[in-house]
Amino acid sequence: MNVERTVEFILDQQAKMVGHQQKFQLQLDGLRKIVLSGMKMVVKIAEAQKKTEVRLARLEERQARTDERLALTDERVALTDERLALTDERLARTEKNIERLLNALLRQRGDGRGR
Repeated sequence: MNVERTVEFILDQQAKMVGHQQKFQLQLDGLRKIVLSGMKMVVKIAEAQKKTEVRLARLEERQARTDERLALTDERVALTDERLALTDERLARTEKNIERLLNALLRQRGDGRGR
């Protein structure tokens, strides 16, 4: 009888082991799917990162060109401001000269009438 009980015990243990192996295999398959999904996500993220880096590099180049153009514009504005200041000075001198000439003409006219 001990042999029968031993065989029965062994068979029972084997059946339990098969059940545990099946459960373990299901869990392993689930983990495998999760890992594959994660790997696909990592690949997609890496591809998106590469695209972002390319776009960022383009933006940096464009920003550098914009900065150069802005600096050139600033220089031109400063030069224009200088020219306008000179023009304002010349205009003020011209106005004074015209005022002097008009005053002189008016004096001459006034002197000529009184004679």
